[in-house]
Amino acid sequence: MNGYFQFMFVDCWPSITWSVVDYFLKPKKGYYALQTVSQPLLPVLRLSVTQFNRGDVLGWGPFLGPLTLVNDSPRPLKGLRVEGRVVDPRGKALLREKHSCNVPADSVVKPFEVQKRFNHIRGFTVPPQARFGEYEIQLRVRDAQGKLIAHNEHGFKVVPKISRP
Repeated sequence: MNGYFQFMFVDCWPSITWSVVDYFLKPKKGYYALQTVSQPLLPVLRLSVTQFNRGDVLGWGPFLGPLTLVNDSPRPLKGLRVEGRVVDPRGKALLREKHSCNVPADSVVKPFEVQKRFNHIRGFTVPPQARFGEYEIQLRVRDAQGKLIAHNEHGFKVVPKISRP
């Protein structure tokens, strides 16, 4: 179980504090993070490790198997199209997986779980010639009309392998 408590929203004087909006009403980076995690529909993918070497496989088993959609709204969402992409430091998509699903009201679903059982999802292996640097896993959810209704991003790094004596 996870949660958060946002206790300071706006600075009341010019200073460095825990707020997410500064004294001049300019949103800080924390504001956008709070905006993302407060979406009524939130796609979540947890990686147990955030640094990988060339040739490593992300996660256990199929790449998007653990992707979870959390619907905090009181209405069901039908005909959703869920997409997960791995994007390299130059912005090139290295992997793209899509699946359609429905999410009941006030519930949690794993849209790629059915495909996982039947091995229809390939895993993601960091390419042997991958650039070192920051990569991003982009999660997008669109409604039946194609409108973006939820998103989330998770970063990871590809780093050189350290040889041990």
